[in-house]
Amino acid sequence: MIVYAGRIGDTRVAVRALRPDRAARRREVDRFFCQAQAAAPCGLEPLDLGVDPFGAPFLAVRRPDDLDLGPALLGLDVLFQPSDLGHVSSTDTDTGIFERLNRQRQELLRKVNECSRQRDRCVGRYVLLEPIEHGPGTLWRGWDTDQNEVVDVRVLDAARAAPGGRLARELDEQLVAAERLRHASLQPLRDHGVDGGRLFLVRDHVVGAPLSPSTPLEQLVSQVQQAAQALGYAHGLGCAHGGLHPGNVLVRGDRSVVVVDFGLAAAAAATGEAGIAWRVARAGCAPPEWVAERADDAAGDLYALGALLFRAAALRLPEQPAPPGAPDVPSDVLAIAERCLAAAPAERYAGALDLVRDLEKVLAGQEPAARTPRAPAAPPSVTPASVVDTLSGVFKRWLGR
Repeated sequence: MIVYAGRIGDTRVAVRALRPDRAARRREVDRFFCQAQAAAPCGLEPLDLGVDPFGAPFLAVRRPDDLDLGPALLGLDVLFQPSDLGHVSSTDTDTGIFERLNRQRQELLRKVNECSRQRDRCVGRYVLLEPIEHGPGTLWRGWDTDQNEVVDVRVLDAARAAPGGRLARELDEQLVAAERLRHASLQPLRDHGVDGGRLFLVRDHVVGAPLSPSTPLEQLVSQVQQAAQALGYAHGLGCAHGGLHPGNVLVRGDRSVVVVDFGLAAAAAATGEAGIAWRVARAGCAPPEWVAERADDAAGDLYALGALLFRAAALRLPEQPAPPGAPDVPSDVLAIAERCLAAAPAERYAGALDLVRDLEKVLAGQEPAARTPRAPAAPPSVTPASVVDTLSGVFKRWLGR
């Protein structure tokens, strides 16, 4: 971590930035933003919190006029664990800040130049700098050579979705639809393509932390509501996520929510990547209809969102027993989660916007519609013939026929 002192106009500030090499690691970025959210309770007024065009997260806080630089940085030491502070200087000036930032950016540009000479580090017009996470495929911190900014690039093996095939055409249609989505709580898909047998998906560089169990319940309900609004917008345009899990519903530094990786589930299915299905199932977000391969992805998104709400509020997965000392989940919140988690899709909310309205009622202190019992729907029938048909369909999709 690096802490600078300087001014924004006449306001004295302390700026703390995450070094670019550590910004490539999602855990470091998540921790940075979680800690940044604690600035206000510590008496430090956040002035700005975000990511610069080079991908480095930063936090600027107001330095009280009656404190010199030493105590101000001591406050940051309390806010951010001392072991995180790689460099603290009490002699930085405005010029020093810019000099240091310019050096960091020059290092990044040298990295871009170095990687751009390696064929396996280039897809389309994008340069792959550092891997962020694996599965499905590899998520890279990348560089857009046209826009000169940091982006997220997901790279998957496109052998099964070769250009010109049916899978490639269907996938391209789904990704083009995902590129049209424009919502404040959705990470936009900027570009996609195939280069050298590799499918790549390019998105804005977004940093944030998963929904946290330590979040106050009212704030958690508000965050789930934001995610549901984004999903309702996407569902209205015929796009479903199909792969929600804790890692792709993120809370940014300003406590707003962003749903990431729209289109990834379709890309993973087309390329035979199993990583996303494993993550969804492990997090308890896989709807029961996935077993029968008759998934309605919009209804599946609601199931996953209910699982995320339950997991963050109850500190456990829906199917797990309550551990000793587990918090009591308010009955209204529990009713909403249980409506989302209904085994039959027809017993869930009719749409994401219905879920939004129920969450709004909870925030307003009103009884949600989920507290009103609904007539149970008949469970889906599974016969030997349907099992054979399902297995046949799976193998045909796998063979690309």
